[in-house]
Amino acid sequence: MAISGPLKKIFILLNFFVSLFMFFSCSEAGAGISNVTGTVVFDYADEKSNPDVYLSVFVQTEAEAQRAELLKVYSPDKNIYWNIHNPVVFSGNSKSYAGYSILKPAEGKKIEQGEYRVLYTDASGEEAETSFTVYYRDEMLASKSEGAKDKTGLTLTENVIIYDKNMNMLFWGNMKNAWRNYSNILKEYSRAVYIRKVYSSSGSTIMVKMPPETIKNSKAADKTERGSGDSHTENNETAGIEENEPLEE
Repeated sequence: MAISGPLKKIFILLNFFVSLFMFFSCSEAGAGISNVTGTVVFDYADEKSNPDVYLSVFVQTEAEAQRAELLKVYSPDKNIYWNIHNPVVFSGNSKSYAGYSILKPAEGKKIEQGEYRVLYTDASGEEAETSFTVYYRDEMLASKSEGAKDKTGLTLTENVIIYDKNMNMLFWGNMKNAWRNYSNILKEYSRAVYIRKVYSSSGSTIMVKMPPETIKNSKAADKTERGSGDSHTENNETAGIEENEPLEE
């Protein structure tokens, strides 16, 4: 049935206002944080060295993480903070996340224990704030990889990371039983060269990354000059980041 006359004008105006309402409802969705994960990472490059220790911090956002503009991770009591411009964002299982995986302390300093605040700012300037707590045994700072997971004093879950020859990540997840024989990994990941065992606590408050191991019989490994005893640097995400600046009074 065709709509004409005054009724048609009313119908057009109604559609206009409904569309306008929906536009502003979406545009004005403020920043919000559903959850935060702050992880202390003990990263062992080899079997002889003490770990590289840093924070990994990600927030689960209520709106799309692509709107993330800035994350500020700070400990006001200790006068340290990191400003993370253009944080790393990703989505999975209908959830959005923003953060950064390597927040290092200033040279000669350590990751301090205690409460940290996370201030999240979206593209419209809306802010939301939350907190997490850092705790670990001090003996971990001077530990070696052997027995490191036991020194945490926590029950840890094992996962593995598989890399190509340039240390680009190919897989992160549970170790399949067949992969206990590393050569079987190559049947699924032909470009695999290195593997790392990773141990995480409940809630991911602590993570222990063991030294990379070379997957034997890897054709890709034969083409690279790096041997199993060499140190390796992972290719991590990049973001504009300012580290350990004095807090403004």
